[in-house]
Amino acid sequence: MKELVTERLILRKYKEDDFAAVHDYAKCPENIIYMLWGPNSEQDTRDFIDREIAKADSLKEHNYAVVLKDNGRVIGGCGLTVNGTCAELGWIIHRDYWKRGYCTELAEELIRLGFEELQVRRIIASCDAENIGSYRVMEKAGMRREALFLEARPANRLSDKEYGDELIYAVLKSEWEAKIKDKKMNENIKIVQEHYDSNVSGEWERIADRPEFLLTCRMIDRYIKSGDKVLDIGGGPGRYSLYLADKGCDVTLFDLSPGNIKFAKERAAEQNLSIKTVAGDAREADKIIDGRFEHILLMGPMYHLLEEPDRISAVNAALNLLKPGGMIYISFINLFAVMLYYMKQAPHCLIADSEKIFIEYMLERKTYAGDAFTKVVFTEQSEILPFMSRFPLEKLHLFGQESIMSPCENNIMSQPPEVIGAWLDLCEKICEREDLLNWSEHLMYIGRKI
Repeated sequence: MKELVTERLILRKYKEDDFAAVHDYAKCPENIIYMLWGPNSEQDTRDFIDREIAKADSLKEHNYAVVLKDNGRVIGGCGLTVNGTCAELGWIIHRDYWKRGYCTELAEELIRLGFEELQVRRIIASCDAENIGSYRVMEKAGMRREALFLEARPANRLSDKEYGDELIYAVLKSEWEAKIKDKKMNENIKIVQEHYDSNVSGEWERIADRPEFLLTCRMIDRYIKSGDKVLDIGGGPGRYSLYLADKGCDVTLFDLSPGNIKFAKERAAEQNLSIKTVAGDAREADKIIDGRFEHILLMGPMYHLLEEPDRISAVNAALNLLKPGGMIYISFINLFAVMLYYMKQAPHCLIADSEKIFIEYMLERKTYAGDAFTKVVFTEQSEILPFMSRFPLEKLHLFGQESIMSPCENNIMSQPPEVIGAWLDLCEKICEREDLLNWSEHLMYIGRKI
């Protein structure tokens, strides 16, 4: 039986010299008042430790002494008893260490052990119905109440009752996996939010007077007119929102980053422009925003939602806010953008071990979702149209937002205005050519809601 380690605890085999610490809680009436055993005599505790040492490598009973990581003190015991594809969870913690989260911490680790390593499909736990602390731990650990059985368990001999009512809690592996996925998703969202909160000015300046912004404006200007109602989901610090507000549109900016929202509001005030601003998760936009829009920009969420179901949720939320016949503009970071970055900024990355994964995905033409400048999705361009085909949309355009300018944009944008204009004119004409899409770092799909 291997040790289990959590943030603050070590769960290990029992040892003979654990006697004093174990007996300290096993003899304590307050500790065992809801237990089916105890209070222990010294011999009871010695017999218990001897039994645990003898069966320490049992495949059925996985019982552990609970040890504080920082000082090595034994503060309790816990275990997971396996019966076929099911298991039962139990624990006891010395009363001096109650209400510090230790029980929840060890329960979550034992549940992980059961589902991830022991491959059980269902884990239960039970307690006396009056043991509020225990069943709250079960709830915090992600278990749900399944049953209340009246007078179903013998009361402890210290109790004035013969029988106690019993609560049964349980969690299925599928429920646990969904919880872990949601927790990971929330962690990823926090990482992305912190990235943008700490880099608001940099994101504002990133596309200022650059091909990505200038060509995208040319394309959206074909459809968005003064007076139109526009929702900019994931619009960052508001570069497009303010552009459209200056054009006379009724604009709402919706972004994950409170820092971006604050910046956009300040910029709008400085420019005497009116925009509405809301902070939130793109997957929940239709639950937060009221009204319907002629146009919706979805330029950030496809960059950072690592799981395809979450990207689908973000698109569906946007479509729920889009009027019939309305237009949606969805941006993706092109998988080939990694190679363009290497060519422009960091040629040495081609031989760096840390970059091999990106090159492998590029060669295999597979969308990458994971760590880069933050949590990010680099989308294989050939996967965009199949992804978008699941939605009630008529495809109007798929174009490169930098067109062919990305590899040499610094050189081109340093030229006289007439040269820059000529390049932008040419790039607008060819930005939809499928054979040239990989010249762009960002790709935009424009569709009309059917």
